[in-house]
Amino acid sequence: MKDRDFQSQVDDLLKRAYWNSRYSSEIRRLHNIATEKQKPRLKKTISEAVAVKAVEPSHSRSYKRFLSSGSFAPYSIFMRALFVPHMEKELTEVLKLVLFSESSTSTGSRKAVELAMKAYPKAIGWNEPEALQALKDAVTVIESYDHDQSTETSLNELKSAFELLVNAEVKTSAEIISIRCYSQLSRLQVKLQGTDLHDLATIAYNRACYLI
Repeated sequence: MKDRDFQSQVDDLLKRAYWNSRYSSEIRRLHNIATEKQKPRLKKTISEAVAVKAVEPSHSRSYKRFLSSGSFAPYSIFMRALFVPHMEKELTEVLKLVLFSESSTSTGSRKAVELAMKAYPKAIGWNEPEALQALKDAVTVIESYDHDQSTETSLNELKSAFELLVNAEVKTSAEIISIRCYSQLSRLQVKLQGTDLHDLATIAYNRACYLI
């Protein structure tokens, strides 16, 4: 098929907003009629276009359903985690393997599951460097706080550290709360009695008990 006619059919396919039962069949049809030279471009174009749509909440439901049914059902937690903007690249690669496989149980689909599983920590932000560093910095602030020499600046820093510790969704197996930090929080509950920070210090201490 001539490139112009082929591209026209691809463009028509990509105008569809949501997944439906005919979508996969149409992709296979296009793949079957494509020349060997056209096939790599077809895979790239369709997978990237679908991924761009699928990471948006308004479009993701039907695509999530497609990648969570049949032989994919046992691995749906890994597949569904890909549907966020920062995982668009990984989702594109998964879609290349799935959309152009011969069947849902083919080698391509098994490779797609493996890729989704490997990408899962990144998808959920596990050991995300910036978040982990922010937690470590908060612990350092708490550890080094000297109540007897406190200033308005140090109190504000302590408050921010408490708030981060209390509200952070900890996604790491690394040690977060040191014994020194835990002991400091225990002392600060007493020293901050009668101040605006007392309740927050208590919540931070309870959170530390959970994280230690």
